[in-house]
Amino acid sequence: MDPIDNDASLRPLAGLSRRGFVTAAALAAALPAGASPEADAGGRILAYVGAQTNAATGHGIYRFEMNPSSGKLTPIDSMPSGHKHPTWLAFHPAKTHLYAANSSSSAHSPHGSVSSFEIDPSSGDLSLLNTVDA
Repeated sequence: MDPIDNDASLRPLAGLSRRGFVTAAALAAALPAGASPEADAGGRILAYVGAQTNAATGHGIYRFEMNPSSGKLTPIDSMPSGHKHPTWLAFHPAKTHLYAANSSSSAHSPHGSVSSFEIDPSSGDLSLLNTVDA
């Protein structure tokens, strides 16, 4: 059975469209040569995927655990992003912060924005620090 069906905290993943997932997967595949995943303090390898959102789910950053042997991604959770579409993600070189370039379809922010998040080193949880219009 799909893990999304078993865990209420993962249900927002069900709102991710195929187009959003394919876009996010293509962006993840476009990592620079030599880039490697980083393990959190617990030894897990985490992957963050940005995606288009919709008003119903409002979740745009998805966190997965990666199995290094098989490459399989297991969904962990997602982070609410409101009306922002965090379609491009980048790590700080020290892997302490995650930055999201947000596209927007909102009349209040037609040019998009950039958000910064602190990454908890023990859990991989994201804490929003700031969002500024682009």
